[in-house]
Amino acid sequence: MNRNGFTLVEILVALLLASLLLVPLSWTLAQLSNDLKTERDHAESLQWLDDEQLLRTLLTDGLFRDADGQAYPSRPDRLIFRARSPMALGRPGFVSMELRSADDAQGGMLIAFPGLERDLSATRIFGGSHSANIKTVRDAQDDGIVNRVDLELTDASGAHRTMTIVPRTTSRGSCVFDLVAMSCR
Repeated sequence: MNRNGFTLVEILVALLLASLLLVPLSWTLAQLSNDLKTERDHAESLQWLDDEQLLRTLLTDGLFRDADGQAYPSRPDRLIFRARSPMALGRPGFVSMELRSADDAQGGMLIAFPGLERDLSATRIFGGSHSANIKTVRDAQDDGIVNRVDLELTDASGAHRTMTIVPRTTSRGSCVFDLVAMSCR
């Protein structure tokens, strides 16, 4: 008998076998996709924690006056302060730093070193944040020294995160002593 094609039964059997092979494969691919998304979210969460720790360290120990004792101005998108020099600079003491909103596609905030004779690129933190807003609370009795820094970050999905950082140094660089804890605050 000369056949020019497949019978309907043969086609149905082939489709059944193909579906039996493709269903587990699609389940495996879906699970792999979920695992990759979870891993990416976990990595972003760890990066966020690293960035938060870096910023807390800088601002907690930061001075919000220049070397002449004048308070630095602050704006909703920019904060200027002095902090301990990073080891990469190879010089002791304090350097001027600037925390500002990144106004490019990557978002987040930038920590820059304005006015240094050595050109350093800005460090990006909280990348992926859609908007960043800096609020400072100043003490009127101490010539406008910053008592608190509030950072409001919004990511692309619209989720809001707020960080509050309280500097532990006064305008003169001395530590604020906490009598209850018997240590520097």
